[in-house]
Amino acid sequence: MKNERKKISIIFSSICFPLVLALALFMLIFAPAYAGESEDSSSFKPGLHLKLTGGFTQSTIGDMNDHLNSMNKYLVDYYGQLATGQIRALNSDKSDFQFEVLWDLSRKFKLGVATSIPIRYHKESTFRASDPENQLIQREITVKPEIKAWMPLKVSLYYSIYSSSTIDVSAYTGLILFSTKMSEAQLFESDYPDETVLYNSKDWVADRDVFAGWQGGVSLEHGVGKNLSIVADFGGRLARNSSMKGKMVYTQSNSPDHIGDVSAIYASGYLYYFGSANSYYDLAIDTPVHFDATGLPSPGTIDREARLDLSGFSFRVGVKLRLF
Repeated sequence: MKNERKKISIIFSSICFPLVLALALFMLIFAPAYAGESEDSSSFKPGLHLKLTGGFTQSTIGDMNDHLNSMNKYLVDYYGQLATGQIRALNSDKSDFQFEVLWDLSRKFKLGVATSIPIRYHKESTFRASDPENQLIQREITVKPEIKAWMPLKVSLYYSIYSSSTIDVSAYTGLILFSTKMSEAQLFESDYPDETVLYNSKDWVADRDVFAGWQGGVSLEHGVGKNLSIVADFGGRLARNSSMKGKMVYTQSNSPDHIGDVSAIYASGYLYYFGSANSYYDLAIDTPVHFDATGLPSPGTIDREARLDLSGFSFRVGVKLRLF
């Protein structure tokens, strides 16, 4: 049921945000520009406004969740009824808070510059099972994915579609910047009947990166006082990064805290999205190190550079205060 809701949510996101962006662009292009036909332009007084909004945002996430869902399906198919737990995908819905400064360019146009608080996507999950070939051997797989995303800058041009003494409806569009960092830790533990324990682990971290995207939406404003308004914003965005670099260490040991017991492989370079025959999709830096269901390394084939997809939509409500 949860998987079905996630699929519906992703489909809704993929349909919604292009429509919102297209609507905002259409309004800005085809709505008549402000010319002051029936208003005295000399009476226009530009103002500076502060807008504080909060709500929720949904992101596509991209290859990280595709990898986690693929890995879970592979393990469930392999271990069947001998397994407990599951490898869980990252939650794509998060709280969203933005702080925006608006400057009146004319009666119809405003320029907005916004920032937001950082968002963290993370979920630790564990999969346990008895080996189908020898049920005295116990397997435990722990996965710790994480994405840290921050929108340090969003620049928007607003156009007022409809305005009265208390109501204003505006379309907006512009650029958005994201600063992101992504990582994952995988630990495969095998417990044997003679009390021997073998650990295979893979830890990679993609360097912090900054990339740009496009955003747009619709803003509804209702005045409740001379300098105070209630606002509601519904927006969509296109923001993808498919060129990430970082570092990775693959270890095989008899202790989870000491990597020198058996072997260690270090790598640096691009983050790749890859798969292998009859297995699952995975992520790795430079070298396609890949574990099979028993925790042993198996060869993988690189498909392409990995993609982080923060495209999606958001809905926020809040207040707008005229500073002067």
